[in-house]
Amino acid sequence: MFIIRRLILYLNPIVLIIGLEFSREKKDWWWLPLLISGLLLLVTIWDFSKRKINKRYFDFLITPFVLFLSNVALLMFIESLWLYRLILVIGAVFLYLYLDQLLNYFYFSRRYQPYTLENFSFYINVLSVFFISATLFGGLIFLHFNIFILAFISLVFYFLLTYQVFWVNKISWSKSYLFSFIIPLVLAELLIAISYLPTSFYVNGFLVAVFFYLMIGLSRLFLQENLLKKNILSHIIISLLAIIVILLTAQWI
Repeated sequence: MFIIRRLILYLNPIVLIIGLEFSREKKDWWWLPLLISGLLLLVTIWDFSKRKINKRYFDFLITPFVLFLSNVALLMFIESLWLYRLILVIGAVFLYLYLDQLLNYFYFSRRYQPYTLENFSFYINVLSVFFISATLFGGLIFLHFNIFILAFISLVFYFLLTYQVFWVNKISWSKSYLFSFIIPLVLAELLIAISYLPTSFYVNGFLVAVFFYLMIGLSRLFLQENLLKKNILSHIIISLLAIIVILLTAQWI
């Protein structure tokens, strides 16, 4: 079983990359490789999480599946081949890293480092927020979707990712439920506000992801009773530097 599970682990990013390259070339069959990649991911999480379809299965599924969906969705708006492949590879690498840690968590405890899955989930969810937000801004700019419909869609995904961060950090629902509703609502309102900026959908998505990082990071520390001054400052400084860099280097339209 070890060899089979390692094979499944490697197949996920490989099938995703090959499938999306195929989708780019064969647009009439774009849905087939996506269906295969999605089903493979569902089966992988089921196998890695002790082959049980229960709440824990769906909780572990949130991070990789949202990453997969958001990565695929964003790629639909990218024309540049090198950027297309860069974002595709980034998504595939992070998917592999998450699945690798999940496999170690359940079957190879000696290789698993404490809090690795918690930290990986956090940063992958930040990446997914960027993918989701950039995709929605792309839909607004290129397809002229209604911003309030997009905000509602974002609310669903932001809630799932917020909930997952608290869950994987073993923060009980009774303590985190208020944060799980307020943070997605603030981000959805931020999505609407940022949509008025004369910047690209990449920049707008990045700004939402930075605020997600800041709010989730501080909320997690607060709920874990670890909200020290140095931790607060580090999150704020990193967020401010990221915002300053992206705004200074952004092309204003």
